[in-house]
Amino acid sequence: TSAHWGAAAAALAAAIWSGCAAQTATEAPPQLHFARNGVELTADLTPSAPPVAALDFGTPLEIVESRRAFVRVRTADGREGWAPQSMLIDPETRRGMESLKRQAADFAGQGRVHAMDALNVHLEPYRWSPVLYQLRKDEGVEALRRQLAARLPHRPGPNERLPEPAERDDWLLVRLANGYLGWLLAGRTYSGIPLEIAQYAEGRRIVSYFQIGEVHDPETGENRKTWLWVQSSRPNQPQDFDRLRVFQWRQRRRSYATIKLETGLKGYLPIEVTPDVETRHGTGPGFSILILKGERLFARMYAHVGNRVYRIGEEPAAAPALPSIERMEPPPKPEREPAPSLLERFRDFLSRQGRSPARGSAVRCRAPARFLVVSRLSSDGYVPYWYIQANAVPLHSGMPPGTR
Repeated sequence: TSAHWGAAAAALAAAIWSGCAAQTATEAPPQLHFARNGVELTADLTPSAPPVAALDFGTPLEIVESRRAFVRVRTADGREGWAPQSMLIDPETRRGMESLKRQAADFAGQGRVHAMDALNVHLEPYRWSPVLYQLRKDEGVEALRRQLAARLPHRPGPNERLPEPAERDDWLLVRLANGYLGWLLAGRTYSGIPLEIAQYAEGRRIVSYFQIGEVHDPETGENRKTWLWVQSSRPNQPQDFDRLRVFQWRQRRRSYATIKLETGLKGYLPIEVTPDVETRHGTGPGFSILILKGERLFARMYAHVGNRVYRIGEEPAAAPALPSIERMEPPPKPEREPAPSLLERFRDFLSRQGRSPARGSAVRCRAPARFLVVSRLSSDGYVPYWYIQANAVPLHSGMPPGTR
């Protein structure tokens, strides 16, 4: 009957609409993205669209739809909205962040630095590396390491040889307040050391600083801190610093004075500070720096006792390790199982209707395929028949018996 063949044609149309090729029996779960700081979701993409949600750093997100540089995302609690895709952290970047965090878990801070203006924090020490956080003006982070890196135009391919870069960038590895690590351009930061000490910088960049003691000021009743810092005289030097200086409060002068100064160093981070060191001069705070002499690296130790800083020893040292991104493979996708073919689905439908198609009516589909249902006028009224065409070549057509 026309109703029977209409249902058959509808079933076949649904089968072809779902695709002629084998489909996955179990789809892989969507890989979540994560919000950077400062992400606001909007109701739509119009300039006047109102914000519908403000997301915290690291909020898991599922991408529902994308339009050019924007995506519509959904949070675990059902909030939806649009955001620039550049404001999201993809799964690979997230794995890199976790890798950095593990490798640098025991890195001691080397002082705080603050952003001169809005400043991006990257996954690797390159300008093209993914951005995982943006510092606000004057926002501070903890400095850990420094690296001089070539300014490459993009990530080199496996067999790609890029020209020798003409410029290099000075980068700092920093720890954010949320515990994650990243790299930022050192030249766009300033030191967090108090201004009463920073005024003695003489135009040189303060690379690292520590408090290594204090002096009581009876006039004000305050304890004035004793400061150690290291500086770099010029940007983009191969070594991390070339000067060491220690400041102590002088009661008579009512100001800070230098009690230790060393210049011409080829020094490298990290600097290690020890609360108490016993020496022949007495016991006091100690610290050590890494210096390059010739082609060998040495750890040079100092002790601060009373109003003086003594050099107490020097020994060979190993080069400090810098963390690197572990290229981790994404989680394996579930095994794919072939879905029933078009012919099997059509035969299954007919068998459930109490009919079995003849072997001669087999349909073989080559994707991509087009499907057309046409109604023809017969003695029973309008009766549908189906027609499959793949690659502009008709493969098979079928009409109910008695139809012309």
